[in-house]
Amino acid sequence: MDDVRTVEDWDRLQIALLKSNKRGKVLITSRHVEVAHFANRDRRPHRLSGRVLVTSDEIAMSYDKLPYHLRACFLYFGMFPEDFEIPVWNLIRMWIAEGFVQEKDGSTLEETAESYLEDLVNRNLVYVDKKKHDGRPKTCRIHDMLREFCITEGGNDGEKFLQEMKKSNDGGFEPPVSEVQKYRRLCVHSDVVNFISSKPYGPYVRSFVSFSKEITLETHMISGILEAFKLLRVLEAKQLEFSRFPSNMYQLVHLSQYVGNDSDQKLQTLGPISPQSCTEEVFERTPSLKRLGICKRLALLLEGKSGSFDNFVNLSSLEKLKLRNDVFPTAPLEGKLLGLPQHYKFPPNLKSLTLLETYLDWSHMSILGLLDNLEVLKLKEKAFMGKCWEGIEGGFRRLKVLHIERTDLVVWVASQHHFPRLRRLELKNCKDLREIPIGLANIPSLQLLDVLYCKFAVIASAKKIRDVIETRQKEEQTANVGKFKLIIFPPDK
Repeated sequence: MDDVRTVEDWDRLQIALLKSNKRGKVLITSRHVEVAHFANRDRRPHRLSGRVLVTSDEIAMSYDKLPYHLRACFLYFGMFPEDFEIPVWNLIRMWIAEGFVQEKDGSTLEETAESYLEDLVNRNLVYVDKKKHDGRPKTCRIHDMLREFCITEGGNDGEKFLQEMKKSNDGGFEPPVSEVQKYRRLCVHSDVVNFISSKPYGPYVRSFVSFSKEITLETHMISGILEAFKLLRVLEAKQLEFSRFPSNMYQLVHLSQYVGNDSDQKLQTLGPISPQSCTEEVFERTPSLKRLGICKRLALLLEGKSGSFDNFVNLSSLEKLKLRNDVFPTAPLEGKLLGLPQHYKFPPNLKSLTLLETYLDWSHMSILGLLDNLEVLKLKEKAFMGKCWEGIEGGFRRLKVLHIERTDLVVWVASQHHFPRLRRLELKNCKDLREIPIGLANIPSLQLLDVLYCKFAVIASAKKIRDVIETRQKEEQTANVGKFKLIIFPPDK
């Protein structure tokens, strides 16, 4: 029985089936997880792999059955490029900024938005691409046929929900730029500079999305977008660069992801922006920033020629900072950071710091260890390099999560005194590391050790740490309180 749509449908169908027939089997397919669980509560349903074989009529039927509050969320997937890996956190912030997410007692808007996404996943309209360690979705995708439906349905005469602007053979756009005024959301994934230069006018446009990789939007272009789209709530672009804050930035949301209704004083999320954009004026206009991403040659921040690290100390609300040292086309080692600013120049309430491609020496970890409120430290893509790292006592007093990925580290000397409150240690592609320090087993708060693509000796040391912790928990009768978990990938044979 193909495409059983509801639990009630299956309940009515199974009345006609012989319950005493042990020779036969009934195979059903469904796009809804709850139907599969209801049909057989004794085993997990099998998920079919391969291409989605559905017609536009079947997709339309699934769409028509969606609750009203999910329809806009689903159609919004048409704003992203084909086969695009969508960061879930980014998606739900855009939904919230658009006003798609309804308030619920006892839940934050983010939690409610996550439940919306889960509903779409359970209906097999969206699939999860990557998951976080706690099982929550990290990235998601939508099938090409479903995306095409979103664009077609979203652009129909009644909805005018969204429109994808494509380059036409005559050098213009299809549909013509003059028709932009009809739509509420626009996506332009190629030749976006030419599109902006054509001076579009969209009095109803609430979202402008572009994932064009070859462009950098400068101040006058951003101002041009905001001038053209007075009701703009969401601006999503691959890269944003500005030396001064556009005077009409208060209308933005994804350069903000969430902005209050009145001014950029409530801007909470910014980035990725270039180091040159980290000026005193920009940060003075954004005192409520909680999340900031910076990408390009980070050495410019230390040199202070335009943007400067000295301006960060005024970001008293900033909790999450991501720094990617992208020096392409220069060789990575030639663009390496020679050091970090003193700890007192970092935002005072910083809780999460991510570094990528900085090629710092391990000796500079002592500076990060002095950040009083740091709880999450992610070192990715050769953020730190060098054969030996020796921990220093008295640092990382509040650190809960340490993630180290792609480094040439060989010898790591550390104990419980260096990370007294650590809960999660994640090691990924640390292929030169000899072992994990056994002293970390004495950290009372350690709950998770995640080892991915490391050599056998590292896996063996991880197992020793697990054995020490489990023995201690049994002796102290605390096995059920913060039970330790070891994850090894690829799985140990």
